[in-house]
Amino acid sequence: TLTPELIAEGVAREFMRGVQEYRKSEGLAAHDRIALLVATSNEGKDILEGFYDMIVKTVGADSMTFGATEGVAITIADLVFTISLKKV
Repeated sequence: TLTPELIAEGVAREFMRGVQEYRKSEGLAAHDRIALLVATSNEGKDILEGFYDMIVKTVGADSMTFGATEGVAITIADLVFTISLKKV
C-alpha cells in the first residue's frame, strides 16, 4: 500500500534524479558543490523540506532554498519544481 510517506519519498527521489540530470547537463563534476534554488507549491516545499538532509547530501548542495526562480522545470505527478543552481 502506498502511504503518503512513501509517495513523498518517491517525489523526493525523483526530484534528486532531476537535479542530478541538470547538474550533468551543466557540465558539473560529481565533486562540484552547488547552491540550489527551488520554486514550487507549498505542498512541494513541504515534501522537499521533509527530505532536506538527504537531498542536499545526494545532489552535492551546500544549500537548498525556496523562492521565485527561472530554470529547469521538473514535473513529478501533479507537482512542478522549477530549479536553478550555481556552483559554489
